Amino acid sequence: MAAQFSENSFYYNGGFSNYDGLLLTLTKNLSHGLQFDFNYTFSHSIDNISFFANSQGDTGIGSGVGLICDVIRPRECRARSDFDMRHLISSDVSYQLPFGKGRMFFRLGSALGRRGDWRLGS
Repeated sequence: MAAQFSENSFYYNGGFSNYDGLLLTLTKNLSHGLQFDFNYTFSHSIDNISFFANSQGDTGIGSGVGLICDVIRPRECRARSDFDMRHLISSDVSYQLPFGKGRMFFRLGSALGRRGDWRLGS
């Protein structure tokens, strides 16, 4: 068969997805030089297209790259999304060091005092 007839592409926008999530946040506003945030996300993402759209090889239905598994019954491909992250934790912390103008140590005259507002953070 000639090369120009070796593929018959079909584009379809029948994908669907579902995302459910719970976000918990613990925050401490700045006091006594300490401030932090702690965030936890419990989530789940389900779709019928990410595996096929992101596949690099054979998905079991022809060449497989970028195909939806069944145009007539798209729910048969419903599964956990490729990008699903069940648990995600993020945090940050900042602490003002007690050096410099208006602080407990090295208030005046030293290099630390002149620079002022020293912080540690992550």
